[in-house]
Parts: sequence; structure tokens; C-alpha cells
Amino acid sequence: MKKILLTIDTEFIISKNEILGIKGSNGIDDILAILEKENVAATFFIDYYEMKKWGEEIFSEITEKIKNTGHQIELHLHPDTIKKGRPHLHQYSKEEQKLLIEESIELFERFNNRKPKFFRAGSYSANDATLEILSEKNFIADLSFQHKQKRCKISKNKFDKINQVGFVENLTEIPTSVYKYKFFTTRYNSINLEWCSLSELKEITEQIKKSELDYFVVMMHSFSFLNRWDRKRLTKNNQQKKKFVNFIRYAKQSGYEFQTVSEFLKETENKTINTTSDFLPEVKKMLPILTGAFAKLRGKFILNKKFRRIFLISSILSFIFFLFLLYILFFNLFSPGYREMENVNVNVTSWNADNDITTIESYFIELKDYKIKTKNFKDENGILFRKPYSDTVKYKMKKGVEKLYIPTDMSGTIIRDYTKLFLTKDSSLIEDINLNANWLLQNVKIENNCAMWEHPYIFTKYDLDYGWCGAWALGNILSAISRKIQLAPNDTNFIQLSEKILNSFQTKIEEGGILYIDKNQNYWYEEYPAIPPNHVLNGHINGVLGLFDYWRITGNKRAKFLFDKGVETTLNYLENFDSGFWSFYDLEYPYITDYFYHKGVHIPQLKILWQLTQNETFKTYYKKWEKYLDEPYYTFYKLKMIYDGFHRRFTYKSFFTLGK
Repeated sequence: MKKILLTIDTEFIISKNEILGIKGSNGIDDILAILEKENVAATFFIDYYEMKKWGEEIFSEITEKIKNTGHQIELHLHPDTIKKGRPHLHQYSKEEQKLLIEESIELFERFNNRKPKFFRAGSYSANDATLEILSEKNFIADLSFQHKQKRCKISKNKFDKINQVGFVENLTEIPTSVYKYKFFTTRYNSINLEWCSLSELKEITEQIKKSELDYFVVMMHSFSFLNRWDRKRLTKNNQQKKKFVNFIRYAKQSGYEFQTVSEFLKETENKTINTTSDFLPEVKKMLPILTGAFAKLRGKFILNKKFRRIFLISSILSFIFFLFLLYILFFNLFSPGYREMENVNVNVTSWNADNDITTIESYFIELKDYKIKTKNFKDENGILFRKPYSDTVKYKMKKGVEKLYIPTDMSGTIIRDYTKLFLTKDSSLIEDINLNANWLLQNVKIENNCAMWEHPYIFTKYDLDYGWCGAWALGNILSAISRKIQLAPNDTNFIQLSEKILNSFQTKIEEGGILYIDKNQNYWYEEYPAIPPNHVLNGHINGVLGLFDYWRITGNKRAKFLFDKGVETTLNYLENFDSGFWSFYDLEYPYITDYFYHKGVHIPQLKILWQLTQNETFKTYYKKWEKYLDEPYYTFYKLKMIYDGFHRRFTYKSFFTLGK
């Protein structure tokens, strides 16, 4: 059976009420009553050195109360009760410590008719000299060590465990048990009733139960059921009392036995307790971490007036920032990108699974208003360009770039003009199609027989250097060039260019292409070709659609093979992009996609794939994802976006991007 050593440091700072309670309530009487009712043993470490300030009567009273209920009493010491300015034991020389401990032993004997055998330094502030003195004074165990506690100066040369017992200077060292958790940074905390939430205590109890560690130490104070405002004023804290009872009951139901330190030491001597395997619990679940953080903040809020001021100012600023987040998340119609949703309509009326169709009519998505609301300019040749930009978190533009040419601006224009040509028969559009197609032909970079259109900026999110190009661009360009071929089937320049684009789809990332083949032989066309791969859903599918376009008008078997492999991969992994209330953008980061991509890209792409393949899986998911646009899923989406923003803030130092 696993053991819990309940240790209660019994001391005064403000007044005698810190032990006796407020009018006898929430003090040591309540602690003893709960222990008796729950049939739990505990060890009280009493600071008898404080008798010099508070008198003998109170110590006689509390000693008798504890003795009468059968609990163990041992020695505690805060040297600053009388000697102000040096609150920690390690701040005293060995000789000074020796005198302090000897005085405390004498006072202990006066009320207990025996010498103490166990010791805990106030604030865990022992050092190596303290252990040497305890050994000389025939103590059998010390409980002053706490891992990662700055005030504890016991060296690793003396004691190198974390939560397991060890032996130092003829003493058994029983560490105050600690756990770790991550809240902005990795932190360590004692298993302490005042600073741990009930959720944390339960989580730690379960982890140790499953580990090879046979015990842990719980620490509390005689004033644990009180609020100590600025260490000057006391009020009752009944929530702590309830937490204490609930923890005891939970631990006993989990199969733990509460022991005094003497009972525990006998078990170690009899070797019925494992004293070799160490274990450090780690709280990872969000609820215990948040409730624990609240408990610790609450403790600081009560103890420190300066912290309360800082907390108030921070709360006001946080509230203002929260309102800003709500503005972003709830009023998305204010963004031009969301207004353009009106122009994104699925056009699949001309598409079906009939392989005999060899003409391209309109594009998958209606692009008749393509780039109407995007701030683009035209150069002297009539080619679209944008003004260079630089986002130091996400993008970094190459020096010397005065006009930013984005290849998909040209391919999108070709698709838009081709659609208008098909609908209106306006032959004047052919000139603009040829202009943009020729730009693509003249600005392609051929390397290792692969076609790429280089982006002149670093994309930090996926660690992409200058000159990268991916599946979204290549798929869109291949669709545009397919329309150019449809208009001019005898122009072999674009057939040859298309073959080199196919090479890019069929060449692995490491060799200069955009293909990643996973361990299950799935073909991923990466929008952001990097290792490790990121598997962006919309970019992969856009590549697949470009392959389909080219296969339809040329009958190219390689394009059909790559199309089929891309569809197969999408089917195999589609469930991985489903969060249960929204879609994920990629599989590298744990963040859902934004509103535009979910509604305006992912859903239409799945509709298209269902129309092209008639595979019911695509239909199931696009209908499912359409439901996510309604409540309650839409609220979950907004809350997750807030959570993702904070996660990005503390992981990547930005609320909105993922710059590494």
C-alpha cells in the first residue's frame, strides 16, 4: 500500500490565532478534528523557538492538544522570530546554527519529555552544515530538502535525489515531495495544501500510485485554513478546509495510507518500502494546471499588496486585449478577406467522373471577380504586381525587390479571363491570357528538370528560405496553363512546361520537388515543401486539381497517376484534419484553420473532389464541415481560436503567426 506523510508546520507570524484560529475556528482544533474524523495520522513540526516571543502557555496548550490526539510532534525552526534580518537558517554560520538548534531542542524537551528525532528547517533553508549538526545531535531524519527550492542549500554532493529517501551524515533525508508543471515555463512546486489545487493533488496522487515511488510528503501549516492578508490580518478560508477533507478522502479511496514519519521510517528499515526508485510527477492536463495557477495566484494576491496592484493593472490591460480578440473573432465581416466570401461559389456543373470529357469550361471555383478587392498594381507590360512587404515574424522580403510578382496572380488572372471568354465569347480576353501565360513561361526556374516559380521572401512558419514554391502555386499554374493549351494546342512550349511541372510533383522535396512520400506510401504534394513535412490540406488538394485539369485535356497518364495518388492520400488522412468542430489547416501545428479557409476553401475543395470522384467520403466530410458553421460548433471554433492565439503567443511569441 502506498503511503502519504502528512506534515504540518506549526508556527506563528502574525498572531497566536495562526495556530488557534479565529475565535477557535479554522485553527489547529479544526485540523485535529478532521484528522480524528477521517482517522488519519500526521506529524506536527512545532517551532518552539518562537516561545521567546509568544510565551510558554500557548506552546503548552498546542502540545497537549496534539499529544492527546495521538499524533507525532517533531522540531521546526524559523530563526528570524527573534533575530530579524536573517530569515533563513543557511544565513548563519555552523556555530550559530548549532546554538539555535540546541536552544530549540531544550525548549522541545521542556514540553515533550524527550529529545526530537526529526527536523525540518523553516522555509526548507537548511544547508550542509545543518545536516552535520543534526547528525551530531543524534537526529535520525531530516525533512528540509526540497528539489529546486532556492532557499534550500543542501548540496547535490550531500543529497542527489528528488522525491526518494536518501542517507546523509547518518541521517535519513526525507525530501518534501515536489512535482513539475508547465505554465509559461517549467516550474517546480512542493505538494502543499495551500498552493496546490484539488485537481493538482488528485493528478499527483494518481501518477505516484502508478509509479514505483511508494510514498509522498504533503506539507501544510497550522494556518492553512486562514487567509493571511499581507501577513498582517487573518480571515477564515473555509475552501481550504473543504479541499483538505476532499483530498484525504480521495487519497484513501485511491488506496493510500497516512503515516507519521516514525511509522514510515520503520517501514524503510524493514525494507517494506521501496527506497531506490525515484519519480517526479508532472502535471500536464489543462484543468489541473489552470486550477493550480489560480490557487497560486490567489495565494500571492492575499499575501502581497504590491502583487494585488500589479494584478489589478494587468487585469484591466488583459480585459482590453480580450475585447480586441473578440473584435477579431466575432466581427470577421469587417475584414475584406471575409467579404469576398460572397464571390466564392462552387461551380461543378460541368464536372463529372466521365473520363471522355476533354475540354475545360469554367474553373472549380468561380473567379469572375478575382483580385477585385486585392491591392494590386500593373507594370508597364500590364502584369500584376504588389508592393513589397515585410512581416518580421512571418515573412522577410529579399533585399532589392521593388515589385513583388506572385505567380498565382498571373495564373488566377488566366483562369478568370478564360472563364469570361467561355461565357462571353469575348476574343479580346485572349490577349491578356497570352500576356500572363508568357510571363509564366519566361519567369519559370528549371532545375533538375523541375519547374518552379520562386517566391522572393522567407516564410518563417515552415522554415522556407528565399526561392521556395509549393503545391498551391503549381496546381493553380498547371490549371492556368491547361487552359492556355486548350486555346493553343499546337504551342509545344506550354506542353513542355507542363511536363516539367509534373516533374516537380513527382520529385521528392530533398531533390528539389514538392513530393513527400510517407511510410505508408501516400503521396503528399506540399504547399510548403519542408522537412519535416507540414501537410497543408488546401495546398495538397489544389495541386491535385491542377493535375486533374492537365489530364483532362491531354490524357497524360502520368498526370492521372499523380492525381489518383493525391486523391488516395486525401481520403486516407481526411479524418486527421477534422477536430470535431472545425478543420485543421495542416498536420504540423495543433491549430484549427481560420473562418475563410474552412468555409471558402476546404469545404468547396471537398465538394469538388466528391463531384470528380463520386467518393462518398468526400461528401460525408464536406456536409459535416458545413454543419460546423452553425452553433454550437461555431462557438467552439471561436473559443479554440482564442486558445490557439495564446498558445502561439507563448510558443512562437505571436498571437497570429507561428514564426519559429
